[in-house]
Order: sequence, then C-alpha cells, then structure tokens
Amino acid sequence: TGGAYKDAELPYNKNELNIGGKISAAGEIYDISLITHAGAEYLKFDDEANSIVSSGIKGNMLLWNNMGFQLGANIYVFKMQDDNTEIRFYPNASFDWALTRSSFIKISFKPSVARHSHSDLYDRNGLVLPVPVLFEDKKRDIDGEIGWRFKPGSLISAGIFYIDSDQSLIFSRKGNFFDVVKNESVKMTGFRIKGKYDRDGKWGFDGEFLVRNTSWNVPYLPAVQTDIHGYMTPYKKWLFRGAVHFFGEHYLEIDSDDTDDSFFTIDFGVERELLSFLSVYIDIRNITDSDGTWWTSQYRIPGIGLYAGLKSRF
Repeated sequence: TGGAYKDAELPYNKNELNIGGKISAAGEIYDISLITHAGAEYLKFDDEANSIVSSGIKGNMLLWNNMGFQLGANIYVFKMQDDNTEIRFYPNASFDWALTRSSFIKISFKPSVARHSHSDLYDRNGLVLPVPVLFEDKKRDIDGEIGWRFKPGSLISAGIFYIDSDQSLIFSRKGNFFDVVKNESVKMTGFRIKGKYDRDGKWGFDGEFLVRNTSWNVPYLPAVQTDIHGYMTPYKKWLFRGAVHFFGEHYLEIDSDDTDDSFFTIDFGVERELLSFLSVYIDIRNITDSDGTWWTSQYRIPGIGLYAGLKSRF
C-alpha cells in the first residue's frame, strides 16, 4: 500500500493539488507468481480537476533455471481537459534469458499512461505550463538489452528501444510556453550503453550513454546524452561522490531545424555520516560554470553553486 498528498503553490497565482494512493497484493497459483495492483490519483490545477485510475495484474513464471517470462495487463482510466474520459487497456510482457552464468538478454513490451506533474516540472526547471492536464499515452514502449555481469553489482550492457507516444510535451516559441502535441504521435528510437562497477563498497561508478532520434524534431530531447556517477569511501563514515553530464545539441521547437548548443557539467560532493540514520553533505555543482539551456534561452542551466544540507534515512 502507499499514498501521497501534495498541495503546491506555483508562481503566477497557480496552485496544484495532488492526492493519490495505491494498493497491491501477491500470491502464487500453479507455480506462477501473481501480483495485482490498483491505484488512483486526483489532481487539480487551478480550477481544472482531473483524475487517473489504474489497475492491473502481472504473472511471473520460471520456465527453466535460466529463462523466465512475465505477462500482464494494465487498465488506465483518465479524464482529459475536454471532460472526455479516456480508457486504455495495455498488455505487457517481458522475457529474461540467462545465456551463461554471466551474460543475459532482456526484452520487454510495456506501454503505459504517464502523468507529468506541474509542480515537479517547476521544481526541476522553473516551468509553469498553461495546460491543466499532462497525460502522456505511451502506446508502444519496446526495449531490448544484452549484457554481461562480471561480478555481483557490476555489469555492462547495450540495448535498443522504441517508444510511440501521444500527448508528448513540446515547446512553442510563438507562444513562449510548453504544451502537448495534440492529434499526432511522437516516435522515438534509440540505442544505449550502460555500465556499473562496485569494488566491495569502497569505490564504484555507474553511467549511461544514450543516442536517440525523434520524429517531429521534438525539443528538450538531445540526440546524444551521457551521465556518469562515481563514488569513493576512503574513510569510515565519509563518502566522496562526483558526476559528469553531457547534454547534446537539441531542437528548440517541434518540426523546426533550429537547435541549441550542447553543454557539459561536472559535480562534486562530500557526505559525512553523523548517526546511523543522519548525515550531512556539501555539493559543488557545475564546477566548470558551464553555460547551457535545457530547452531555450529562457530556461538556462544553473551556474556554479554550493549546496549543503542534511539527509535522513529510516
């Protein structure tokens, strides 16, 4: 079970209310592990109220010691801004095959309906969208991956993906705001390489290199993107961490060839455990004071900054 309540006050006299909850149950029938789930979410942006309800079931079955299947289906019911109620029924499936003790193949088909929160977008990027509902309908979401685990907690893999979405977010320079692509599908294909290494908890890293192509020249999605995170624990209760990010050249407006430049940032942080559940940290982000934009010149990345705070784990 789980639930959430959030009441956010956004600029320009905008308010968002978000109430949600979910419940799930697990069991086993004829060697098939079953999980059922149901959830609901109510959201109100200014005077516009919308909701989404979802439920589904999935079953896991181990065919042999090295091969397994997962089959299921989800139902989404959501109310659009034109007061029409949309219903989506999406089957989903995944296949895992351990080729050897170290190598594996994964294939998945997982269409879904995702909701973008106005308050989350504002917290991350300072955006306030003039549309009351942001449901992205991923009609097709296919993913394939082949990889090699060379030790526990360490692997390298390569994969391809294909996503076909309705109601995708886009930017309009003419109106200076974000909106959604209506009555058109946005298709995205791509390739990625992922790596992860852990040296007995003393040091390690994980990273992803991503190449993608979208129809309609969709903004905010760069053709090339790389994120690498590393850590080191040289002393007891001390954690040093760093990150490197590359955000490639990206389009400014849908169906336009105008682009904005790529940018590169480096972050570094130190964390010290005070108690078993409490630690203090200091981060320096964008050490090189790189200049860049997430979407257009109106939404520039933050320059070099010093951040400090407390973290608690329960």
